[in-house]
Amino acid sequence: MSETLSDPDQQAHAIIGTREDGSPLRNDGMPLQDAKQNPWYVLATVHGEQAEDAHRLNYDADKAAKNREAWNLWYCHELDDEDLLDRAQKVGLTPEDLVPFKDGKRDELAIKKKLALIRKEVIKRLKNAKAQKTTPPDPAQNIVFSQVHFSKYLNFENFVFEKKCVFGESVFTGAADFVSATFTGYADFVSATFTGSADFVSATFMGSAYFGSATFMGDAYFGSATFMGYAYFGSATFTGSADFVSATFTGSADFVSATFTGYAYFRSATFTGDAGFRSATFMGSAYFSWDQNTHEEKAEHPVRFFKSADFNSAKFKSTTRFTNVQFLTHVPEFHAAELYDDTVFAARDRDLGNWPPLKGEGVMEAKKQKRAYNRLRLFMNRSLQIDEEQFFHRMEMRCKWQLAGWGHKPLYALFELLSDFGNSVARPAGWLSVVWLSGVIAKLGMVKGGVLADLWTIGPAMGWSFANLFSFFGFRGLFFEEAKELPALLQVTSGVQTVLGFVLLFLLGLGLRNRFRLR
Repeated sequence: MSETLSDPDQQAHAIIGTREDGSPLRNDGMPLQDAKQNPWYVLATVHGEQAEDAHRLNYDADKAAKNREAWNLWYCHELDDEDLLDRAQKVGLTPEDLVPFKDGKRDELAIKKKLALIRKEVIKRLKNAKAQKTTPPDPAQNIVFSQVHFSKYLNFENFVFEKKCVFGESVFTGAADFVSATFTGYADFVSATFTGSADFVSATFMGSAYFGSATFMGDAYFGSATFMGYAYFGSATFTGSADFVSATFTGSADFVSATFTGYAYFRSATFTGDAGFRSATFMGSAYFSWDQNTHEEKAEHPVRFFKSADFNSAKFKSTTRFTNVQFLTHVPEFHAAELYDDTVFAARDRDLGNWPPLKGEGVMEAKKQKRAYNRLRLFMNRSLQIDEEQFFHRMEMRCKWQLAGWGHKPLYALFELLSDFGNSVARPAGWLSVVWLSGVIAKLGMVKGGVLADLWTIGPAMGWSFANLFSFFGFRGLFFEEAKELPALLQVTSGVQTVLGFVLLFLLGLGLRNRFRLR
């Protein structure tokens, strides 16, 4: 890499000077256009650029509002009423904020006058900047900001980007603000570099959004953003925090091979399509949990995965939380993944609803579910999270039950009914009590000739039933001689109790072993 850099001590995207024509000189030699020579940037700042030291908390809000009004008028004045209302709602404005209205109708005269003034100012500034192209952008054409150097704070808050919008390979030296912006078409930020913060809070991407190989050196904010199409962040690098809190991914979300160096927040995010984090690396803490504000008030919903969640070969190097996550149709896959010891899943009995059913439309097939649960169980075993290990063991057993042939299904059903797959203490203890009590009742209620015969007192009946259950302790010898004289029905009852006693005591011991984490 250093052989192709003008300054090996600086990063490839660093601006190290200017060329003879005044354009920025990037360290890796990639040609960049100065923002002042870009027609779309001039249009976006037609009422003036922000100051050199401007940032998100300190900028000329009046100038930003005028620039927004000019941009939105330029791109929205030809939209029909339905689309105009749609764009206004998405950016949090009214149709009157996008184009002038008078008496409830569009003021065509005012629109023409304002467009003419904008056109005149754009041409003037492009000529002063000695730009190659001095004509204003055509609203019907794509918006092209590719390979542009933005040296100042960029405020695109509430902007409507019609058509395809391209920021590929551009460098944002100042902070970039796209809060509540709307991209109606394809949005291309491939290989873009944000050296300051990148703020896409509440932004709407109606088409595909490509941030592949983008570099976010500052914090990246995508909180409450909406991705209606394919969202691609493959090989993107997040050096600061990556905030996707309450973001909505309607289409597929692809973070394959992305690197998160700082915190990764996906709290209360919604993944309606497939979610791919294959080979992603999380160096900092990763939170796929329920978002709470400073008053500990929870967001509307926890993280939800409506389709597949692919974390295969991903690497988690710090605290990871999948608390309260709802996997509605697919078990998350972590094959060949490296999970940090301090990783928490929704793995309690009350969390059964957070995991997919065994069958149904669009549901991951039971065979694949079994493999996914097996991987999670093995991780919990290695990290000595015994309760969680047992939870995933039970989930795996449910899959086996689903996959078993008809001859074996009753065995799985009994195993679950009697002991919750070897995890419960209460169930086998309860069934032992039921079997013992049934023996007591049978002995006391033995009927002969329509009248109670040989009515025992309760104490001996209880002892007899207890001896049947725990015959291997030798108690049954106390009643052996008498047992020979018992009716056939009570002898059968005694034998059944003995067999069930062995089985239930084994299951009780298994439950105690698992409950108290005995190895």
